[in-house]
Amino acid sequence: MPVSEEQAELDLLRSFAGVSVAKKTPKKETLPDFQYIENESGEIVLTKYTGDDSTVRIPASVNGKSVVAIGAGCFYMNRTLRAVDMVGTDVKRIESDAFFCCRSLETVITVADRYHVGASAFEGCENLVFIGSSKRRSEFGSRGAHLSLRHLGDKAFKGCKSLPLVKIKFDDNFSLVTGLVDVELAAEAFSGCVRLETALISAGVATKNFHIAPAVFSGCRSLKKLALPSRTRAEFVSEDFLDGCRSLVSIELGAKSDAMKVFRRMGLGKIVTKVKE
Repeated sequence: MPVSEEQAELDLLRSFAGVSVAKKTPKKETLPDFQYIENESGEIVLTKYTGDDSTVRIPASVNGKSVVAIGAGCFYMNRTLRAVDMVGTDVKRIESDAFFCCRSLETVITVADRYHVGASAFEGCENLVFIGSSKRRSEFGSRGAHLSLRHLGDKAFKGCKSLPLVKIKFDDNFSLVTGLVDVELAAEAFSGCVRLETALISAGVATKNFHIAPAVFSGCRSLKKLALPSRTRAEFVSEDFLDGCRSLVSIELGAKSDAMKVFRRMGLGKIVTKVKE
């Protein structure tokens, strides 16, 4: 509403007299069940969930600013959480310990490509059976982890005892600035996933070398099939990454990989097949 001439004159006189003039400030939107911060880019990072709902929908924005990350420890050891929905958001980062030991968590619906998943982000989520988009949920019947990743942290899915399938593509945008990049299947990323039967891992065109860190699938006693990309290099493969995988019957290795000699040393040469990607 426009300020009247009389009110303007009164405000001017008050200012000369040293009387402060109250100014109206825009009302800030609040999130009843979340604490959050604004990052350097002016985007929202959720830092703590304070509610007790079993199903949580991640907000798309706060005060017109996009929510882009679920911060470190945001849902740490939450005992009531069963489902998380990120549809409609710009969330691309799930930071370390974000869902650590959320033992009742079963389903996470994602939307963005090329996620950053931090260390221990889902460690100990023993009832997690599905994480991926709604489309993948329809295709695979709410089973497995279906993600496009830029980064996967150590122990990210360690102890997710109910995951039956992992289908992950490491993908990053090639640019003249960064060039090709090395990618790592992080240490203990899926260790202790005792019901995991199939792991299909691929890498995008921007990948230079594909590293396999120690104990990635250690203790995955039900794992039967594993697929790895051509950019898997022998010098970057830890020979203990399949410790305890006693049910393995098939390993598919990208045709251009030189890692066959590593699998022979591991005593697995007979079940490795080279395949064209």
